[in-house]
Amino acid sequence: AYLKLAANPADEVAAKRVLNVPKRGVGDTSVAKLDAFAAAEGLAFVDALRRTEEAGVSGRATTGIRTFLELIDDLAAGMDDGPATVLEMALERSGYFDEVRADSDHLAEGRLENLHELIGVAGEFDDVDDFLERVGLVADT
Repeated sequence: AYLKLAANPADEVAAKRVLNVPKRGVGDTSVAKLDAFAAAEGLAFVDALRRTEEAGVSGRATTGIRTFLELIDDLAAGMDDGPATVLEMALERSGYFDEVRADSDHLAEGRLENLHELIGVAGEFDDVDDFLERVGLVADT
């Protein structure tokens, strides 16, 4: 979902899927405020994220959203570096790799292996959109 959002900043579903993954202090109340603000102002959800104070979101959620937007902007800027680079950056900078590594669940090692395998597959593609299309087709079958 991070790559989908970097490729298409208007993808509200992708934005909401990763906004608080790993946890950034952005809860349902903040998302509801942002949804209402976006609807009232005729904005895309991601554009509302850039105006948190106006939407009535404050505190820890604002800090988390700011960090999230910096990551998404950096991922979007790196799209020409290819999907493997962007995916690895997303997993590292989001803290997702750290979260999986810290998980004491016996399945965590397998999840890490799967993520590294996904990065390897992404490395077979030059273009993020082509990679996302292929992953989408595989996921749909």
